[in-house]
Amino acid sequence: MTSILYEVVIDVAPEIRDDYLTWLRPHMDEMLTFDGFLSADLYVNSEDKNEITCHYRLRDRAAMDAYLDGPAKAMRADGVERFGDKMKARRRILEIAD
Repeated sequence: MTSILYEVVIDVAPEIRDDYLTWLRPHMDEMLTFDGFLSADLYVNSEDKNEITCHYRLRDRAAMDAYLDGPAKAMRADGVERFGDKMKARRRILEIAD
């Protein structure tokens, strides 16, 4: 059983939505190359098509911490460099309740 869910919710401007989704899919594939990342799912809010959510399942908290201490800054910067203020992301880390 995986113990960590890393959730990234992105609000995108309507004019970049299609380009953002085209960029996002390979970005998610790259995330899966990092140690401890097990799977990724992509969701679109059925009530707001410009709200996109990525769920990443990770092996454990150590894998999450390694990502945050390592490649997270560059991975986050890539989207900001490409889309600037046309997108805004918020993140949270969820652990399975005992």
